[in-house]
This record gives sequence, structure tokens and C-alpha cells, in this order.
Amino acid sequence: MEKTRLCLSVGAYSETPYCISGLQKRIHSIEELCFCINENAFLIDSSLMDENLVEWIGSNLGLDELAKDLFTMVRNKSSLNSFVAVIMDHVGLYDENTVKHIDKVLKEGAGLSGLEKRKRQIDFMLNAGSIVAAIKQYELLLERCDEENRQSADFIDRIKASVLHNEGVAYTKIFDYVKGAECFKKAFEIQPDPVHYKAYIACKKFSLTDKEYLDFVAENSEGYEYSVWLEKYLVDLQVAFNSSEEREKVNRLLDLRIDKKQEYYDEIDKLTVRLKEMYRRDVAE
Repeated sequence: MEKTRLCLSVGAYSETPYCISGLQKRIHSIEELCFCINENAFLIDSSLMDENLVEWIGSNLGLDELAKDLFTMVRNKSSLNSFVAVIMDHVGLYDENTVKHIDKVLKEGAGLSGLEKRKRQIDFMLNAGSIVAAIKQYELLLERCDEENRQSADFIDRIKASVLHNEGVAYTKIFDYVKGAECFKKAFEIQPDPVHYKAYIACKKFSLTDKEYLDFVAENSEGYEYSVWLEKYLVDLQVAFNSSEEREKVNRLLDLRIDKKQEYYDEIDKLTVRLKEMYRRDVAE
């Protein structure tokens, strides 16, 4: 029988949550803070070392001694991994190997610029389904890139191209292929990487009529080569879909339409409701 590890909670459970900046996570206890740090160590930056968090730990969780130590670290501008290590050691939620892994990830992240870390956080929002919010944050990050004067031009261009590409991905997730194409085109103009142009031409195909798309391909020097790639890619996707579970579900629905029309319409209604809910969630701010 597998052994279950029981842990006594440390401090109180706060009815008033604390929102961790950058992660969009609300926590109610010191254990939840440790869990968020462990699960999102690659996203965390020095913004975690916030006096508001330390005050919440002291006043809401009743961990005065821990809060006192953390206040000192914040004011002395200690390293992020040292700050986290004090929390982990006080709580004792994770074993030594896990704590070492967290420390390693935080030290590696210390070498990233503020722009790179912020992009990681927004990418996380996008992957979590907060699409419209991610788009807005990508735009704000592009503004920060334009204002940045401490990094080389090549570095800023690389970040901007990556941000624009992922913003384009976000637009395609809500089927706005016109804006997606604009983002991918800008990314390619900044950094002529084929991955940007492939995404660009795919958006053009999905946003134009057949005639408009053929005219677009004919008028663009890079268009033909990538259009051949895109057609093959779409064929490969169709082949993969035809052997997938999703294709089997479609076939079962088609069979119902022939033999059991009422059951078919019931299933279609359920599917439509589910897809609408997914879309509303994706476009929620």
C-alpha cells in the first residue's frame, strides 16, 4: 500500500486571499504560497519580494517571526532564491530534493531580463486560456520594448519578434486571422525567421477567398515556396485527423444522423453549448 504523507499546516488560513503578481494566483495560506512557487518557479521574479506579501504573511497568517525575517530580506534587497529558501525552510512542505530544484530554477531565471520574464508570464496566461488578457499584456510589453534602452538593438528585436509571434498565436485562438496575420508579418519583418512567415501565410489562407489567396501568393516572392509547404502541411493534418479519436466522434455523430435523428440533434446541442462555453472562457478578460 502506498504511504500517504500528512503535513500539519503552518500558520492560519486567511479568508482574505493574496494575489501573487505575475501569476494571477490567489492564495489563502503559506502552504498555497509554497505550492505556487514550486509549480511556477520558472515564472517568478523579484516582484514576489513584496512588502505587501510579507505584511499579509504576518497579519493574516499569524507568522510574525517569518514575516520579520522576510521584511529584513526585502529591505536589504537579498536574492530571490534566498527569500524563497527561507519560506520553504520555515514551512517544510517539500523534501530537500524539491527545494534544491526550486533553488536551481530560480537561479537560472535570475539570468533573464525583465522583458524575458514578463513574456514568460504572459505566455503562461495565454496557455492557461486567458487569451484576450494575454493580447493586452503583449501590447503593453511591446511598448516596454520600445522604451527599453539598456539592452542591445538585436536583443530587443529578438524579444519583439517573439512577442509579436505569440500575440499572433493568441489572435488565431479566437479566430481573428486578419490580426494574427498582421502580428506574424511584423515579427517576420523584424526577424526574418521562416516560422513567422509560415504562420503569416497560414493566416492569409484562412482569412482570404481562394482567388484573393492565389493573387497574394503570386504577388509575393516568398509566397509560392511557403504556400507549397502549407498545402502539404494541411494534407498531413487531415491525414492525422482522419485517424484520430475526434474523427471517430464525428463518424459516430454522422451515423446517428442517419439512424437516430433525435439523438443526433441532442448530441449536437450538447457539443454546441460546450464549444460556446469554451469560446466565452477564451475571450474573457
